[in-house]
Amino acid sequence: MKIAMVGTGYVGLPQGAVFANVGNKVICVDCLEDRINEIKKFCDGQTNKLPVHESGLNELVLRNYSSKSLDFTTDINYAVKESDLIFLCVGTPANGDGSVNTQYVLNVAKEVGNAMNYADDIYKMIVIKSTVPPGTAKEVSKVLKNTTNNNFDIISNPEFLAQGEAVSGSHKPDRIVIGLPKEKYFGSLKADSKSVELRETFRKLYAPFNMKGEDKVFFMTNEDAELHKYIANTYLAAQIAITNEAANLAKKVGANWRRLSAPFKYDHRIGSFIHPSTGFGGSCFPKDVKAIVKVFEKEGVESKVISKIIPANEYQKLILNQSLNEFYDSNLKDKTFSIWGLSFKAETNDTRESSAIEIIADLLKKGAKVKAYDPEGVPDMKLKLSERQDISDLLENIEFFSTYTHNSKYDALKQSDGLMVLTEWMEFRQPDFMEIKKLLKIPIILDGRDLFKPEQMKELGFNYICIGNENILQ
Repeated sequence: MKIAMVGTGYVGLPQGAVFANVGNKVICVDCLEDRINEIKKFCDGQTNKLPVHESGLNELVLRNYSSKSLDFTTDINYAVKESDLIFLCVGTPANGDGSVNTQYVLNVAKEVGNAMNYADDIYKMIVIKSTVPPGTAKEVSKVLKNTTNNNFDIISNPEFLAQGEAVSGSHKPDRIVIGLPKEKYFGSLKADSKSVELRETFRKLYAPFNMKGEDKVFFMTNEDAELHKYIANTYLAAQIAITNEAANLAKKVGANWRRLSAPFKYDHRIGSFIHPSTGFGGSCFPKDVKAIVKVFEKEGVESKVISKIIPANEYQKLILNQSLNEFYDSNLKDKTFSIWGLSFKAETNDTRESSAIEIIADLLKKGAKVKAYDPEGVPDMKLKLSERQDISDLLENIEFFSTYTHNSKYDALKQSDGLMVLTEWMEFRQPDFMEIKKLLKIPIILDGRDLFKPEQMKELGFNYICIGNENILQ
């Protein structure tokens, strides 16, 4: 199939590369000329990093670019003309009140509509991959009707990619949701040839990812699909919030969260989010939960549970700082703390809504200095912290370490008064603890990702503070 992916971020670039990898002709288009140039320089061997860090993405892009099944451009007219399916993968950032800003989607829809006017009597399938509130497909349809007289259908195809696993998640999706216009979904399949064509097109598109006799494709209406994405992320975010709150309680009453939660792994109703942490972050869970709360408000439906998820998560982000403050008797001034992990999760360079942002800001406000290491997230974290007006005069008190500056995680530990581990990168899972102990002024580790064994920390002589288990204080 001939496909255009509009937007080359954490969704458009991995999904476009995967589509190309199974035999489709894919054109990735973006209005950001610098981003397209950066991708092309990588493909031509002039740089060794893509702007999006995802496991396996570099190899996938290189292979399919070399085979000419994957191309990159800033020319949306070219991309639309050469494609039958146009995927909208642009950002939908939150407004100040938590509602979703769909302006980028609508602007791109207008550009696509104008680009469709290169000829008369043509037909395109416009696929909304961006996460959008219910009713957006109708708004996109209105925009297109005002910009082109040609035929089109609006299909909702939300993504369920976990950052850091976007390539494997695209190759092996757990479900594929296809939202059709209501008149197509409810139309008689025998009488409505277009409805049959749409279903067949998307079954064919996703056939390589729907193997072994499983039918992972779920057809529904646009509104169903739009709301499905928000509710799915809300379920997951709620479980993380419940896990963290329960782990806090376990610690308070002297229980051990690791022991008591171990059987949950075998309860298929609960799932896998049983590891306590400093809260969820990223571009999806926080934004989508805030958005669904706004939908509740807009529709006049009271929310007594979902509306409490974000406040609970914001509280959790500073749970380790509370413990650190207690350990140092509320005196963090002029002390230096090392942080391992700035990205909101491992295997991504995205720091949006990362707990590290709030943790660092809080430490700086208390007069502390910070040494921060992350293998990929430093450039994005620098940008995020520079946007914080409340710490603008304190940024000189943070020093960054990363693979970009040829530093190791151990370089960030020298003469520090403690280490906080905030992201579950593989290189943090089995570090050289004796080296850590030698470099720190005081042997204290605050584990924000449930990575280390308390018994081992005690044996090695560390003060160890984690979430859900009792503190080990030497």
